[in-house]
Amino acid sequence: MTYLYYSWGPPFIKDRIDENFRKQLLDRGLKLNKDFRDNLAGHIDKENEYVLDSDKKFFVENMQQHIMSFKNHSESYLNKPMFEELKLVKLWINFMKKGEFNPIHCHSGDISFVLYLDVPKEINQEQLLCTDTNGGPGAIYFTYGDPANSWACHLQKFRPETGDMFMFPANLGHMVAPFRSDVTRISVSGNFEVIR
Repeated sequence: MTYLYYSWGPPFIKDRIDENFRKQLLDRGLKLNKDFRDNLAGHIDKENEYVLDSDKKFFVENMQQHIMSFKNHSESYLNKPMFEELKLVKLWINFMKKGEFNPIHCHSGDISFVLYLDVPKEINQEQLLCTDTNGGPGAIYFTYGDPANSWACHLQKFRPETGDMFMFPANLGHMVAPFRSDVTRISVSGNFEVIR
C-alpha cells in the first residue's frame, strides 16, 4: 500500500549563504549608524538600517538564488504562481546581546528573511547544556495555526548557526529567545514586497 502524507502551513525555506556574501554583508553592516529600533519589535539595544542604495543592490544581487529557491518552493507547494519579482523595502542589522530578545511578531511587506552573520560558539555551548524541550537559548521560533489543536504542529524551532538563512511569508509569527553568554550575535533581517 502507498501512503501519501500532506502538510499544511506557509512555504518556508532554510538555507546557507555564501561565505563571501556573509563577510561582505557583515563588513557593510558594521559601518552602519542609522538607528532602526523605532521600527522594530525587538528588545535589542543596537539595530541599524542599511540605507545606501549600493548596499541594497549588493544584497539583492547576492540573494537571487535564495529568492528563486523560495519562489520555486512556494509555487510548487501552493500549486500556483506567487510572484514575478521582489522589491527590497527594508534591510537592517541586529546586534543581539546577553538577555536581549524578540517577542512574537510579524513583519510588514510580503516576504521576510533572517540571515545569521555571526553566531558565537558560546551560544552553541549554552544550547548543548540546555535541558528543556524547547529550542533553548538564542533559538528562533516560527508559529502558525491554532496551538490548542493537538493534532497539528504549530511551532518550528531552530538553533541558528553562522551562515544560516531563513525565508518566509512576512505575516508568519516568529520570536527569538534570549541567551546568557556575554557575547554579541549578529543577524540581518528585512522585507520584500511582491511585484506581480
